[in-house]
Amino acid sequence: MKTATIGNAQYSIPTKFDELTLDQLAQVLTCRLYYSHIVENYEDAILKLKIQVLRLLVTFPTEVWIQLTTQQIWFLSQQVTWCFKAKIEKQPFKSFVVNGVEYHVFAENFADTSTIELAIATILYLSYAKSKGENKQPFYELLATIARPARQDLATFQNSPDWTGDVREPYNQILAQDRAKIFEQHLPFGLAIALLHFWEHTNSTFLKRYEKLFDSDGDTPPVFKHGRGMLAMLEDVAEVQIFGNIKNVYEQNVHNVFMYLEHKKVKVEQAEKAQREADRHNNHNND
Repeated sequence: MKTATIGNAQYSIPTKFDELTLDQLAQVLTCRLYYSHIVENYEDAILKLKIQVLRLLVTFPTEVWIQLTTQQIWFLSQQVTWCFKAKIEKQPFKSFVVNGVEYHVFAENFADTSTIELAIATILYLSYAKSKGENKQPFYELLATIARPARQDLATFQNSPDWTGDVREPYNQILAQDRAKIFEQHLPFGLAIALLHFWEHTNSTFLKRYEKLFDSDGDTPPVFKHGRGMLAMLEDVAEVQIFGNIKNVYEQNVHNVFMYLEHKKVKVEQAEKAQREADRHNNHNND
């Protein structure tokens, strides 16, 4: 928080998203959408939008606000410029309530995300991106996939050997599709955007962490390209029974499976390299 002194009073001005309330975050991100459509040289429109955000974030008494000079208003409005540029890289909120139901958001770094959740979320995200934002159904179904109510047996689950750290109920496609309709009608759009941006950042970081699995090095093809074929890949993992049957694989944390695949690919590459060197050595001897 920054502190602005006006007369004898001090006012706190937020400097990052996690200092905002849910309501403030929802309204700020909605304003941010308008900001992205304003041409940069429309200075008056940009200033009005910044002033609107300033008044959302700082509670100035009316008598104080009407006494501010044009220069003071301009200076104060610059203190909220970050709202229109900062990325949502941390979990913006742990949970939110829609129609009386509390939905829990996935943890940072996909720490509690299962393989089936990531696979389905990736498919939905690609579908939404392909429509250039016009198809809202995969957008809201994505949100209903990554934000779910707490499981009913949470207390028992937390004390069992199967505890994964995920408080959310297991992913269910039918429930996600039903909740997507509820989200479209009742979830504040600013909160929806916050969830999307958080997932995009987390997914981007995840892809960089396991980039060897997503990109070809020229000799070895990727395990799968940008999420496509992820479900087929999980079926392949289930066939070797490292984690058990397909249901067990679906329930595994994504890092467990991807670290296994990463290690497996390294072993394959090392074996292929050794074979190439052996072939060269044999060819040299034959010559």
